[in-house]
Amino acid sequence: MNGLIEFVKTLGAARGAAMGAATAILIGFFAFVIMHFSQPTMAPLFTELTLDDSGRIVKELETQGIPYELRGDGTTVFVPKTQVTKLRMRLTETGLPRGGSVGYEIFDKSDAIEWADGGVTREHAAIEARINEAVARYLGSSTKSLSLPDLESEK
Repeated sequence: MNGLIEFVKTLGAARGAAMGAATAILIGFFAFVIMHFSQPTMAPLFTELTLDDSGRIVKELETQGIPYELRGDGTTVFVPKTQVTKLRMRLTETGLPRGGSVGYEIFDKSDAIEWADGGVTREHAAIEARINEAVARYLGSSTKSLSLPDLESEK
């Protein structure tokens, strides 16, 4: 131990300060790496949520003690990647998310749309709903609605 103290004294103030700074930088770097890689990899649980739904989902995750991150102004919830599938099944069993978009899930409801004419298919209506949702999200709250032409009936 005395040899180490004598060695430091022979270095001088400038070299001692440089070695101290280098040591502090290395300790900080390794602490950052350890902290970064010890955290779980996060993956999106649900995206494009309403704030009401994300609030309910966050409340449920907190009661279960599951770590989460909110991104996209609270419209996207991230959880550990290893738990995504299990959490999606558990939350959808409880009816979450409730709001949001209407798209291909329209097929789940047999009476979701009353067809005025036989020319429009359910898939056509689902695609139209997805496009309208994207336009509303891009332009903000929009009351305008797009209607896709039925190309099959124009043949």
